[in-house]
Amino acid sequence: MSRRAGAAELRSVRRLGYNLPVKDIAEIRKLSVPERLQLVGEIWDSIVDAPELLPVSQELALELQKRLEEEHRAFPESSESWESVDREVFGAD
Repeated sequence: MSRRAGAAELRSVRRLGYNLPVKDIAEIRKLSVPERLQLVGEIWDSIVDAPELLPVSQELALELQKRLEEEHRAFPESSESWESVDREVFGAD
């Protein structure tokens, strides 16, 4: 990788809010394609394991809430009462 390409890559990574040294990216590029795919998979799995850490914009949260409400209005029979869920999850009192 040329020095110019490395600097451009570092700038693009920093623009995304990450501060990875170019040498780390260069090391990743040395991996075979299957190894890089495995790395991507492991990174993805680590993100999926902590969904609560993913940022959700207010706009997205409102849209998801709207869709849930529309789904419930269209198919109210598909919902269960809290009492039913509570009984199933925590057992009868």
